[in-house]
Amino acid sequence: MMAIPAPTDPCDQSEAAGLPEQPPPEKSHVIGHGGRKTGLSETSNDYPRVVAHLSDGKTRVIVCYAGIQWIVQRRQGEQWHSRSFCRTKEALLRCCGYDPHPALAALPDRIEEPCVPRLVTAEAMVSM
Repeated sequence: MMAIPAPTDPCDQSEAAGLPEQPPPEKSHVIGHGGRKTGLSETSNDYPRVVAHLSDGKTRVIVCYAGIQWIVQRRQGEQWHSRSFCRTKEALLRCCGYDPHPALAALPDRIEEPCVPRLVTAEAMVSM
C-alpha cells in the first residue's frame, strides 16, 4: 500500500491575519462553534493568537479561534472580556481608538474567510 503524503494547507491564513504561523491550542475543556472542543478559551491569558497588547495596558487584540475575525478584549481581573468583533482593519482601528501599535498597522485590510476543506471521495482518490 502506497502512503499518500499529507497535502499542504492552502487555507492557512496565519500570515494573512497578521500572525506568525502557530499550532492550534492544546488541551481543551471549552466547547466552541459547532459544539467542537476548541482549545484554550479566547479569554485565557494563555490564548496563543494575540495580535497586540495596546498601549493602555488593559486592551489586547486577538484573532478568534476560527480565524474569521479580530476581537478587541479588555482585561478585568484575571480574565479578558471581548468587547468588539471586527472583520476589517478600519473597524478594528476605530474600536482600538486608533492606537498606533505597529502590529495593527501591519494587518491586512480585511481578515479573510477561512477555507472550508472539500471532501474527497474514494472515487476521486482513485482518479487522482
